[in-house]
Amino acid sequence: MRRGVKLAIGIPVAIVGTMFALSGLVVLAFVGFDGTFTTPPTSVSTDTHAIVLSASFVDEDLASRDLGSGSVTIAVDGEGDDVFVGVGSAADVARYLDDVPYAEATRLSYPGSDLELRRVDGSERPTPPTDEAFWSASRKGDGELTWDLDDGDWSVVVMNADGTAGVTATGTVTARIPALATAIAVMFLLGLPLVGVGVAMIVSALRRGDEPRRATGRSPAPPPPGSVPPRPDLPGGRPGA
Repeated sequence: MRRGVKLAIGIPVAIVGTMFALSGLVVLAFVGFDGTFTTPPTSVSTDTHAIVLSASFVDEDLASRDLGSGSVTIAVDGEGDDVFVGVGSAADVARYLDDVPYAEATRLSYPGSDLELRRVDGSERPTPPTDEAFWSASRKGDGELTWDLDDGDWSVVVMNADGTAGVTATGTVTARIPALATAIAVMFLLGLPLVGVGVAMIVSALRRGDEPRRATGRSPAPPPPGSVPPRPDLPGGRPGA
């Protein structure tokens, strides 16, 4: 294979392989080999009746059992009254909080611990969340709530257990998604061999390009024994008589 062809193939292959490998390192730094990601402790407070976090990121692929059963663990430490945390479908939560003032989470900075809230006004007081039956998973009091990922649009709701206004809590969210561990393995399995092939082709091309220069720098071979060396002062360099 010609030198130019090797370089034209080797350089892009090495770049693509490097991108795959670096992507795997970035994902590995965040979730580790077990596909676990934990947010830093975040403190939130609102004078409304609830704090709502959207979980609409859960789609059919993410919840597929073929990729491993993912789960989310929510650890909440309330301040003052008993705290309630529940996971319900977005539609059910919207009906439950219809015309109820609550705070909706809009952005969580990482690796910081700032949670931005958007106030949604209303005039009604909700029934205590513990009286509702639509929650897919729920917990009353400080502690951890683990919810298995499932297809659909979901909302995580943090409230006082009696439904009163003024919610203050500190919490973390740990997502365990085995599919991310699989993605890391795929990135490395694709990236590292591509880097090796690309680098090998580049080195081979560069070595082949040095061969003509090394050949022109060689000393001429000595004449065989008994031969008469050419005379440069004679036409055609013929040997002298």
